[in-house]
Amino acid sequence: MKVLLAHAYFLHLDAGEQKVMKPYPPLGILYLSAWLKQQGYDVRVFDGTFSSPEAFGETLAHFRPRVVGFYANMMTRHNVLRLRAMIQDPEIRVVVGGPDPPHYADDYLDRGFDAVITGEGERPVTRWLETIDDPQQWRHIEGLVYREAGETIRAPAQKPDLPLDDLPLPDRKAVDIEPYLNCWQKHHGKRPMSLITSRGCPYRCTWCSHNVYGYSLRKRSPEKVIEELDWIDSNYKVDSYWFADDVFTINFKWIETFTRLMKSRPELRKPFECISRADRLNPAMVDCLVQLACARVWVGAESGSQRLLDQMKRGIGRDQVIEAVRGLRRAGIETGMFFMWGFMDEGMEDVLDTIDLAEQCEPDIALTTIGYPIKGTAFHQALADQERLNGAPVFDMGTDRDIEIQGQAGAEVYGFANGLLTAALAEKKALRGALTQKVKAPAWRLRRMLAAHRLRRAFRRHQTQAY
Repeated sequence: MKVLLAHAYFLHLDAGEQKVMKPYPPLGILYLSAWLKQQGYDVRVFDGTFSSPEAFGETLAHFRPRVVGFYANMMTRHNVLRLRAMIQDPEIRVVVGGPDPPHYADDYLDRGFDAVITGEGERPVTRWLETIDDPQQWRHIEGLVYREAGETIRAPAQKPDLPLDDLPLPDRKAVDIEPYLNCWQKHHGKRPMSLITSRGCPYRCTWCSHNVYGYSLRKRSPEKVIEELDWIDSNYKVDSYWFADDVFTINFKWIETFTRLMKSRPELRKPFECISRADRLNPAMVDCLVQLACARVWVGAESGSQRLLDQMKRGIGRDQVIEAVRGLRRAGIETGMFFMWGFMDEGMEDVLDTIDLAEQCEPDIALTTIGYPIKGTAFHQALADQERLNGAPVFDMGTDRDIEIQGQAGAEVYGFANGLLTAALAEKKALRGALTQKVKAPAWRLRRMLAAHRLRRAFRRHQTQAY
């Protein structure tokens, strides 16, 4: 049976990513491709990143698949719907999975998808393909949502318990990796490859989506990860890695074993970036990261307000964040920090607490976002309970990012918050002599004072309009 797996992301249609230019291959689809090939299916992957919707039509015509499977997240939903509309042959079965479909299953089914996969894809997709011509058997496929006589049938949710070491390595040969590496080389001077050592995250941050793996956590063995690094090193000219785990440092014993085993493979030791929680960065963990050549750790601080951190159920204190980031800096590892504006009832003092936290940490990079309620999260439910969600956007037109939160300050306010954050960090760097003499600390101090004035004025306007 011919199966076409489609990654409906197009770089040329993403204005935001064109400013960043840091694309990675679609690992989830590549894992599924390898799995299905192992089961004997004839699989082709359409990767839209450096391609076009028109090329998808050409692939359909030439490959003539029996089944088309789409991966959909919030950012690719509209592209997925566009490509689905291009499939006119009624004999082709179409399935969709990923983090977006589970809470919008009926919407996807309304738009011509035969089935929706909720959760991890390998097992339910295989069982669905085995019974593709016998829909009566679909009721027994965990994680499947479909229509029968006009009624939506939701099979019991599947438990994400597939042993990761049973999976073949991602099918990177199914796509052209060189454009990714060349893009990074051109814009950032390096050639990184992404990989994962785990699936899932057990933490319960209220704003984070767990639509695929729930609150599970499974690790690949260190030996399997090293096997993959060896394969990458043998097949591509890469000089760095991106470990794309939700929390790379979650298991100290795993990291300790991985560090020990990597000592015998010095040729695989390359700089890498990863994501961590502050409470998973004790001195022993940081020492392992140094031995592994970690170049940068991204820390999800989210807020400097302990009140908001507790509402988020982060399970982390301000002081832990400060200690962790300073420990990384002392070890010579760069830090990036994520901050979120607009969570629940955030006020001016909460914003100032966040800026104060950033000043104390002095990260090399600080990235911010405005909080938005992803359907299925505790954040979304809390706002719904407070009747603060002003209706979801039309499925075909918007995403969860476009849901209006009553009482949340607007983009202007958070634009000024970003300005104050930038000025505060720049002043700290100037005082430490990190900037050139052309931009002195007093100049940044003046910009900071002006940014703080603008922010306070914008918050006052927001409060006046809200109440």
